[in-house]
Amino acid sequence: MTRSEIANAQGVADGTVKSQLAAIYDKTGAEDQRSLQQLVRELSPPVRRT
Repeated sequence: MTRSEIANAQGVADGTVKSQLAAIYDKTGAEDQRSLQQLVRELSPPVRRT
């Protein structure tokens, strides 16, 4: 989702989403959304299909 889409879905300003994303990137060491997605994939356990 884009920042604008996230802001609309959460009922907050675009600037709020921007600040929150900046904090997440800073804390995780991610540089952008793609690197954050990759980090989440690496840290998530595989899904078991039964």
